[in-house]
Amino acid sequence: MPFTRIVYMCQLCAAAEDKRLPVSRGWSIDSVEVDGLCPNHAKVAEFKAAQCDGCSFTFGEGCPLFQTFAFHKSTGLTPRQEAALILGACPVRDPRDPDEEAPEKTPEAGRVLALAAKNYRAAVTGK
Repeated sequence: MPFTRIVYMCQLCAAAEDKRLPVSRGWSIDSVEVDGLCPNHAKVAEFKAAQCDGCSFTFGEGCPLFQTFAFHKSTGLTPRQEAALILGACPVRDPRDPDEEAPEKTPEAGRVLALAAKNYRAAVTGK
């Protein structure tokens, strides 16, 4: 039976898990990469569920919050953005529905994300 390689990659650090899974005969799949969250950052899923759902952006490369820390040209979180994250709110959230009530805050998950953002930024810039 043929196999395909699936690589699970954490969106917030270099953690990755490599799996080989069987595929049905006739399929030709070399590999698949899947963005997710490693066990150290799994708590951030609560933040994403509360804050990203209903937002105009999707967490990752298209998200203005992600862009503040994830790329070489990024400037990092501002003190105001970091404070909002620690309180469990997204500082750049743009609701698709302007009349929508504010989403639930997730302070514990926000703190994990704020720390991950700092560490990610340091890994990207070496600072």
